[in-house]
Amino acid sequence: MSGDVVVDTSLAISWVLTEAQSPLALALLRSWQQADVRILVPALFASEISSALLKRRRQGLITASQAQAGIATLLGNVTVRPIDTAIAGRALEIADGLGMWKAYDSLYLALAEREGCPYWTADERFFNVAAGQFPAVRWLGAYAPP
Repeated sequence: MSGDVVVDTSLAISWVLTEAQSPLALALLRSWQQADVRILVPALFASEISSALLKRRRQGLITASQAQAGIATLLGNVTVRPIDTAIAGRALEIADGLGMWKAYDSLYLALAEREGCPYWTADERFFNVAAGQFPAVRWLGAYAPP
């Protein structure tokens, strides 16, 4: 395995929080690291991970220092790509074509399309909606570690 992948927050957040899918997400991350795979995310990722960590902080599930460490870890494992007009426009087309009300997930898919690489998500609902039309979409739950 080599090259690039795009991951979304639903998958990446499991690298720093204890969630049901964390063991699988961490195994996938380790396989990418061993294969020198570059992990790409759109700039929206920083806002999404900050919000997810803040939510856990407000729920009393993590400390402020754990949230800060989570941000550092997550941003340290990815390459952030800017959201340009082409990606934003394509994300709108994708979301509209899938009948979605928001384009967040579609930004990741638009980036994966542009980069010609797989898009990995832990969001089974989005996977189920998108996978039929977009074969680049991969669901974490279908990953089988070697």
